[in-house]
Amino acid sequence: MSFDDIKQIEQVDFDSTTNQKALIIYYSRNGHSEKIANDLHAAIPSDIVQIQEKDGMNRSSYTNYFTSFSESYLGYDYSSYLKTDNLANIAKYAALVFVGPVWCWDLCAPLKNACKEVLKTVKPTQHVFVALSLGGAGDKGSFEVLKQMFNGKAIVHDDYLSCVESAYASGALKEKFDSFVKRVLKAVEKW
Repeated sequence: MSFDDIKQIEQVDFDSTTNQKALIIYYSRNGHSEKIANDLHAAIPSDIVQIQEKDGMNRSSYTNYFTSFSESYLGYDYSSYLKTDNLANIAKYAALVFVGPVWCWDLCAPLKNACKEVLKTVKPTQHVFVALSLGGAGDKGSFEVLKQMFNGKAIVHDDYLSCVESAYASGALKEKFDSFVKRVLKAVEKW
């Protein structure tokens, strides 16, 4: 698919009453997951939403690293910091693609909080895909957390995209990425 083809697809007007596109929902603290999300957005007719948190939650500082750790590893709940207005209208999408980093061998806390919000309105006919960025390991456990959350509430695709950050940055995962894109496009095409 050429860039012109992708651009043309993005300009198509979809009827708001039908599910014809994907929504990419991502969280990125250091830019790796954002790169993956933007690459997916360029390849799939989609809207893209960055997970945002309210003032008072700054995950880039050293102190808040421990907050993130306690959320991911110890189960603390800071979901009240999640801005939810950009996650309100997900029913019109055929597919939801969650993109985020693995933290402490678990789904990163902001992405997990966004999943909890999406679960309030997700439909059993919607497809859920996952793309994870990681430094080394933990992707399988992270995927299983998300899969368990959506089990019976949406169609969760087992073939998630796992991107070791250095391999993705070097282009070594292009074939894997392209295969993932084809699976998402196939799900969207059915609508």
